[in-house]
Amino acid sequence: MVPALGGYPCTVEPELSLRYVRLRGYGHWANEARTQQKQLLIILVLVVLETMAAVGLKNLLHY
Repeated sequence: MVPALGGYPCTVEPELSLRYVRLRGYGHWANEARTQQKQLLIILVLVVLETMAAVGLKNLLHY
């Protein structure tokens, strides 16, 4: 057995790298979900602000 990264034997390394890739994949997916939530929240806030502005303008023009 030849010592690999971090002094782990080669038999342990593939399992560790697989686990790392799996964790990285889940992390990436979680980050994507988080950014999508942020985008949706921003869109929602903008829509609400636009609606409030339109209603306010309508009320101003109405008087």
